[in-house]
Amino acid sequence: MDFVGQISVAGKLAEISPAGKWWAAVPKNQWNVEDESLVETIKENWEEPYGDRRQELVFIGYNLDKDNLTNQLNACLLTDDEYKQGPRVWKHYQDPIHPWELIEETEDELV
Repeated sequence: MDFVGQISVAGKLAEISPAGKWWAAVPKNQWNVEDESLVETIKENWEEPYGDRRQELVFIGYNLDKDNLTNQLNACLLTDDEYKQGPRVWKHYQDPIHPWELIEETEDELV
């Protein structure tokens, strides 16, 4: 639950990859509090108990079957009972995406 996932699909090409960490997974003492607009944006999207963790999907295309797409996505959602069970139970669900690990670059590696 620490990593933001990114899915990009264009035609027959698809990529699923990590895109960093959720702010909720970063200790607040590591936030850039000098950038007040960033902190305000984080707070605008904050929802307890999961912080800024959320899903946003954008579909662009011609003749999309909105109803079918909506039905398929809704079928993927947890039931209310499953949602109430929380992350301790969710971590035992089968996940078709292998675990992600971010490798932090040091300043020496950036040079």
